[in-house]
Amino acid sequence: MDGKEINARYFMRMYNAGVNNYKPQEQKDPLDPKIDAFLSYNAMMQSIDFEKFLIFAKKAKVRVSSGEVNNQIEAIIKGYGLKSKGEFKDLLVKNGYAYPAFVQDIKDELMINKLFSLAKQKVLVTDQDVKDQYKKVKARHILIAIPAGEDP
Repeated sequence: MDGKEINARYFMRMYNAGVNNYKPQEQKDPLDPKIDAFLSYNAMMQSIDFEKFLIFAKKAKVRVSSGEVNNQIEAIIKGYGLKSKGEFKDLLVKNGYAYPAFVQDIKDELMINKLFSLAKQKVLVTDQDVKDQYKKVKARHILIAIPAGEDP
């Protein structure tokens, strides 16, 4: 994307999350190739969106403090029921995830979350805006043209 590679770790997290939704962990059979292709495509699209938002957040000079990153890491450590950061680092290593890369990924995700929060604060949708976008229609029948030779 614009000469920049997507984040492979993010892609794999999105792909694995998709696999976990479609395939229970106890299932040993491989995924159907069509489902695998769909999950790969979906993970790629999410990764591209992630990179676009990250670029935009950097251009908008969204900042994330080391304290915010550390708070997020502490919340993750507590979420896993671990006793220390060292125990968490060991878990990362067992899963092939270097701690500095993990910290950078957390920082990137916090930047994007902050970008969305800032955008939400600036957007105001009034009742009139909603009314202007939709028309009420009273209808008894809705006719849909179906091309000749096609089943309804």
